[in-house]
Amino acid sequence: MAGGGTGVATLTENGILFGNGTSAVGITAVGTATHVLTSNGAGVAPTFQAAAGGGGLAWGASISSGSGTGIAMTTADL
Repeated sequence: MAGGGTGVATLTENGILFGNGTSAVGITAVGTATHVLTSNGAGVAPTFQAAAGGGGLAWGASISSGSGTGIAMTTADL
């Protein structure tokens, strides 16, 4: 709409609005407690999906600040 707003009378309860280029504003489906809002790439609407694994630290891994100092953590540190 030229003056702003969504142009719709009702919205999906707990859905999330997203930009849709020159088309109407998009609205996601409702996610569940175990899902996260995920990008599906350029030009594709975001959706709620199960969180991807990985990306964390393995026990015994080191974290480096880049300044020559680091932190080593093992399960004994818990």
